[in-house]
Amino acid sequence: MELYSTLPKIVNSPRVAIIVLNYNGLADTSECLRSVGRIDYPTVRVLVVDNHSADDSVAHLRKEFPHLEILEREANGGFAAGSNTGIRRALTDNIDYVWLLNNDTVVAPDALRHLVTTAEEDASVGVVGCQIYDMTHRTSLRVWGGGRISLASGWGGHLRHRVEPERLGYLTAASMLIRAQALRQVGLFDEGFFMYCEDIDLCFRLRRGGWKLAVAENAVIYHKEGASFREQWVLRDALVTQSEVRLFQKYAPSPSVPILVRGCLRYLKRLFRGEWRRSRTVWVSTAQALRDVRSSCTSSES
Repeated sequence: MELYSTLPKIVNSPRVAIIVLNYNGLADTSECLRSVGRIDYPTVRVLVVDNHSADDSVAHLRKEFPHLEILEREANGGFAAGSNTGIRRALTDNIDYVWLLNNDTVVAPDALRHLVTTAEEDASVGVVGCQIYDMTHRTSLRVWGGGRISLASGWGGHLRHRVEPERLGYLTAASMLIRAQALRQVGLFDEGFFMYCEDIDLCFRLRRGGWKLAVAENAVIYHKEGASFREQWVLRDALVTQSEVRLFQKYAPSPSVPILVRGCLRYLKRLFRGEWRRSRTVWVSTAQALRDVRSSCTSSES
């Protein structure tokens, strides 16, 4: 199967590199790529980055998609490092945009066309998000582009309704169309984030660099709930906490406050559901994070 549109090339159509990160997710990645193969946009290059899978993903993907370009990493560096591997390769090919897609998504055929159209309408837009619906309940909107988060209090989360672009705090990396020029200016993902919050950090840096965030309101993708951590929710909670700590340490005026607020909210949510192991993980991770922040502040003062 060819992963390039068979439509005739549109004159001056911006070139897009589609990057999909795979880690032991053969079934999801294959389904995502099949949907990518049905898009109606003519000038795309598809790259799959394999984050050192142990499930023979690469062999199976090469068999199903013989023309697919796969970049194999020697170690699992997480989402940020894996995505950067694909972005660096794409940027050597004189592309105009990078479209990052989670491997557990399925895209509507016209999604990329709407994303590019939105970006091309305003040269100051650095990144464009889309409407993300639940894969199972396809009329259920899970994320409207991204979300907001308060650096002072830690309060915030994904948006599930339309807001004006200037009220967007970040766009989610489940689907981000990023202008290559913007990436060259502000840099790629911060690889200090193993997983989670790297998209928020990038959006913050884009904003500080003078770039706008936008949402293509007619662009739709479908996303599976927690496909990357089907049976590893405890690990997910630990990684989320670690990433939020890094984010608030980089940007918050008083990191301890948002770390405590988000940790307590997550802890109470797990406790209310009776998820004892997850609640304990959140409690321990948050307590350790607060100790580390205090220790860091003490060291800087001395």
